[in-house]
Amino acid sequence: MSAEFVLPSDFWSHFVTHCWGKIPFVIKKPFPQPLATTQEVFLATRHAADEFRAGGSSVRIRFYMEDGFSVKPEPYLPDSNDHSAEAYAARVTGKIDGRCFGLILNGFQAYDAELWRRVREFLRGLLTEISVQPMVEGVLFFGNYDKTPRGIHKDPVDIFLFVIEGRKKMYLWPEEFFHEGDHDARLDSDFAVLRRDAIVLEGEPGDVIYWPSSYWHVGESVGGLSLSLSLALKPLQPSSEILDHLKQYIEEFVHASLDEGNFPTTPKELEESAAMIAGVTKLALKALQKANRDSDFAEAIQVSWLDRLTASVTYHRTTLENVIWANTVGWGHNAEGGGGYQSLVSATVHSVNIVYSQLMRDLGPKQVAETAHLLGITSKLPLHCSMVLGADDVTPLELTSAYATIAAGGVYHRPRTIRRVEDATGKIVASKVFRVQAKRVVSDGVAYEATQILKDAVSSGTGTRARLDDGRPQAGKTGTAENYGNAWFCGYTPDIAACVWVGYRSSNKPLENVEGFGAVYGGTLPAMIWKDFMTTALARIGPHDWPEPKHPMVYRPFTPTTSFGYNPSPPAAPQAPEKKPAKKKPKAPPAATTPVVIAPQG
Repeated sequence: MSAEFVLPSDFWSHFVTHCWGKIPFVIKKPFPQPLATTQEVFLATRHAADEFRAGGSSVRIRFYMEDGFSVKPEPYLPDSNDHSAEAYAARVTGKIDGRCFGLILNGFQAYDAELWRRVREFLRGLLTEISVQPMVEGVLFFGNYDKTPRGIHKDPVDIFLFVIEGRKKMYLWPEEFFHEGDHDARLDSDFAVLRRDAIVLEGEPGDVIYWPSSYWHVGESVGGLSLSLSLALKPLQPSSEILDHLKQYIEEFVHASLDEGNFPTTPKELEESAAMIAGVTKLALKALQKANRDSDFAEAIQVSWLDRLTASVTYHRTTLENVIWANTVGWGHNAEGGGGYQSLVSATVHSVNIVYSQLMRDLGPKQVAETAHLLGITSKLPLHCSMVLGADDVTPLELTSAYATIAAGGVYHRPRTIRRVEDATGKIVASKVFRVQAKRVVSDGVAYEATQILKDAVSSGTGTRARLDDGRPQAGKTGTAENYGNAWFCGYTPDIAACVWVGYRSSNKPLENVEGFGAVYGGTLPAMIWKDFMTTALARIGPHDWPEPKHPMVYRPFTPTTSFGYNPSPPAAPQAPEKKPAKKKPKAPPAATTPVVIAPQG
């Protein structure tokens, strides 16, 4: 990862102590170069607009003028004929007869992975200083609007606003200024009067404006086009998640009674059917009682919260399938070659280590280790980036347990070697003590998505030698250690999970010239052994596929929230004893890069 958008740790320490959650603040040109060019941001916005036109219901893009938001924004969005932000603005301004306009794109991170990577580099230092890790969303504002469309308002998020083009002015008031909240009459009073009492922060290209969630605010562009990217940092709120599920549960339960205008909406109707309200209320209470006994409802909440907690490691579907990751120098070696640009799906299917080296830095070792332990890995995993490439030893039993969790739709079962004890007559004398306990650790939707990708790894990727002759659904992954010291194939069907390890017990001696193979990869001998074993093990079990998940995977923009505290700031650069430089503040040294050791990921 480049360190050009990383601020020094002493800056963040001071910022969190004196500004975070307390006062607005302008960071004047913190980077030697802009976070992004206008053209980069425009092309990403055009990509989002194309998806919206193609029916992408998840694309949250809006267009507004002085009279409000457009119900049908398609004609006013960028298209392939707009080759720059200026050309787009000129076309749209002509279309709306010269009126001011604004374009808002929520979830911007889904449409430009490289820009979002720079943003995450910026946030890394903050996330090591604060105790509660937030959800992060990027919101793009573009246009020549007078003021942002919501007027003076307050959001439950802390904001970092990057000025990309033009000038941006923010008017801010402390929470107590509008002491009646959203109902304060002054919110609708003369803005020229209100802004006399406002804190005014102005930024130009390269500046970053910060304000806490407690501040009322409104923004305006200053003279011509303005382009800015806001980062909204919001704390996780488990109570809201549960209440939202409960509200939906009750609505579904009482929907029939409220449908077709049965519920009184006028005084006359209320007089004629007052009992209707009491009846619906009883239905709602009955729904609450049913929810208390409904195991599926409890599981739905658990799954939803698991998804919410892991939203920071979930890629938007367009990112998962299409976003490219550069084969950057220094990101490691790949046992089976490969390079250029790869999506995450392709990198998994074809075992491209370089992509996963970068991905580990995006996610953070702590979160990856926690997920591995949830799935069934019991060994201690040191928190370093090379963990994602298998640099740490785990047993075949642990790997089999983890793969079995995915095969079981995200439900972990602790491995048992004894199922029951019988006496000489065959009578069962002990069974309950050996009963396998099941625990859901990831949602069935996430497990199903992983399985779909690992199916491709067997059908067309590095694991084709493991394909079973009967064509039954199966999934799996190869692994090859550095210098062919170990080779793996782990795979599963809906019924059985198994892992094969090939190597020397006492050393990592290279597996060369073994059984006719010049070098043993995970896709050679291990995959072939796995196939032979599974063919026999499944001989009496009919083929069948995994069921569709009850809780399909929720695709959200990639917004990492993990702390990067595992990678401490490097020591200050040594200075030559004889030379005393002029009184200049020394530049912070580049961020340390954790060495990548290549191991099973073949």
